[in-house]
Amino acid sequence: GVESNVIADVRIRADDFTSGRDVLPIENVLCNTVNDVDTAIPMSPEFTTIAQLMAGDQIDIWHWLNVPADQEAGRYTTIFYYEVSDVELESD
Repeated sequence: GVESNVIADVRIRADDFTSGRDVLPIENVLCNTVNDVDTAIPMSPEFTTIAQLMAGDQIDIWHWLNVPADQEAGRYTTIFYYEVSDVELESD
């Protein structure tokens, strides 16, 4: 591929987990680019920027799922979306 020096935003989103009529809100999933749940942020149904990368860089994305004690048992599913887009750079 062609190499680039463009900065890119890494953005993620997901919908709520569902199992039939039961719902587990996506905000029960925390994410971070380091293995530290204490500084993790809740996932959102809207795209959220979690990192910026230069060409050739890479990141790890960590996820933690909190299941409330009163959550109905079931087979819950969702889809995580990852998006990378160019960042508009200001010119001098």
